Amino acid sequence: MIYKGVERKGELLAFESAGSDELYGVSNEDFLSGRVNWLDLVHPDQKNRVIQHTIQALKQGTPLSLEFRTRPIRGQSKYVWDHRYFDFSNYSDEDPLMEFEGYTLDISERIRVQQQLQESKGFADAVLDTSVEAIITINRQAIVESFNHSAESMFGYQKSEVIGKNVKLLMPQPFHDQHDKYVKNYVTTGKAKIIGKGREVIGLHKSGHQFPIYLAVSEVFHQTERKFVGLIRDLSHERQIELEAAEARNQLAHLDRINMLNEMATGIAHEINQPLTAISMYAQTALRTLNAPAPKLDLLARSLEKLSTQAHRAGEVIERMQQMVRQEDSQREVIDCNDLLRGIANLAEVEAQLRDIDIEFTPISRQVLVHSDKVQIQQVALNLLRNGMQSMEAVNRKHGSRITMSVEIEKDSARISIIDSGTGVSSEIESILFKPFSSSKQNSLGIGLSLCRSIINAHGGKLGYTNNIQGGATFYFTLPLYVATEKDPEE
Repeated sequence: MIYKGVERKGELLAFESAGSDELYGVSNEDFLSGRVNWLDLVHPDQKNRVIQHTIQALKQGTPLSLEFRTRPIRGQSKYVWDHRYFDFSNYSDEDPLMEFEGYTLDISERIRVQQQLQESKGFADAVLDTSVEAIITINRQAIVESFNHSAESMFGYQKSEVIGKNVKLLMPQPFHDQHDKYVKNYVTTGKAKIIGKGREVIGLHKSGHQFPIYLAVSEVFHQTERKFVGLIRDLSHERQIELEAAEARNQLAHLDRINMLNEMATGIAHEINQPLTAISMYAQTALRTLNAPAPKLDLLARSLEKLSTQAHRAGEVIERMQQMVRQEDSQREVIDCNDLLRGIANLAEVEAQLRDIDIEFTPISRQVLVHSDKVQIQQVALNLLRNGMQSMEAVNRKHGSRITMSVEIEKDSARISIIDSGTGVSSEIESILFKPFSSSKQNSLGIGLSLCRSIINAHGGKLGYTNNIQGGATFYFTLPLYVATEKDPEE
């Protein structure tokens, strides 16, 4: 709304405006006739503040500029920003004439976005603090910028005691004195010793107690700013278990005595780790977006949407695992393998970027329908995809940095393939590849491929692999194609 007017002793002598009806629901005649006063447009709970600002501007002879909420107009309140200039050049005691002109902007959408951003930040902070792993972010000067709840519990410090300080506060000697040199050396040379990798190191509790941790550090960029994200797991309990296991006479006898409940707990811990890791990464992305000088709202929205998807998926994984243990029928539905793999590529997008790997998937031109438990099949495909990326990373992507997903139709089955260019499957691990609790990976429980095969077998398909001639391996699984029947509710 653009307006100008003339007042004498509070009486409106002239008033012209453009947009007053659309913005406030009133006309120039409403103002001039006295049916509506400008203050009548202000929401009652903000009227006193507006009056005080107006009086102050008149006394000081300065323009009036303020935001306020309007009274309900056509059933809805708005937020507006009003900027007004006062002209007293024709004012005199005999003729106290005051002229004014200004403009008013509808800022309701901006206020709504600000409120959503505040709510989103609170949600992202809450999700970050629910992570079972400690998550710490630092800048290139090694100054701590975020410190989640698990990190507080692990190191004994409150967030306020750590943020703004050098992360070496959490390290014992000699790492404490050497850490700044490590960071500076990496920033200068780009040669990584721990960045992009995971390793066991020693953490320092506030009490002075030292304890073993597993630290995985990733490098992230926002525009030209370089930051580092550390995911930390306390290994104290694991080390204690390993010590007790080493004293046992027969480890195999111990594994054989694991009952079904322990198998379920182990399975859930393994399967739930993937969505939790993704939640952590998307939360960090959202926080960095919010803290940027010019936040990109579309990027923030995408991060939060993906974070919500992963959180929902984690709950579904637990429910499905419980159903498998209880031997209940899984919740199957008709799904398109093209959509399935497209969703998998989106789920693994952040991890692939951190590993400097490109995921390639080109859907085929027709629908490939299967009747399956979507969450379980997602877990199988995502597990194979992550294994492939880890294999490629293990050889520094020397055969290429692209991992490919494909779907084909074979007679009455759909064949989904994950083609990597990593280490391939050696003859040494071939015999134990699908055995539970057997793995060539450090810190792996070795149940991923065993669970994948069980899931695919339960769906009437098969899981297998072949080594590629030019390096790497192709892991694939088949699922029976969906055939609609007259009694089928999905038809």
